[in-house]
Amino acid sequence: MNELPLEFKKYFWDCDYSSLDFKIHKEYVIKRLLSFGDFDAIKFILKNISQQEIKVLINSKGSNLLSKNNYIFWKKISDHEELWG
Repeated sequence: MNELPLEFKKYFWDCDYSSLDFKIHKEYVIKRLLSFGDFDAIKFILKNISQQEIKVLINSKGSNLLSKNNYIFWKKISDHEELWG
């Protein structure tokens, strides 16, 4: 999957959305969706990004990439096996 849904364009106000490639800019996209995403963005993350990938990102860079509240939220979410599928 290289393309992001058009409805996520609002989260990438500072870049050329049409040039974003999910595979190439994965960490950037994940950071934005974790930080600013709505329920649809959360569903996208749970469906398209593995629990392990999120855990690694949160544990290695999460406290620097995300606000304190987002970091705590995603730290807890990444531990719930039943959400990932």
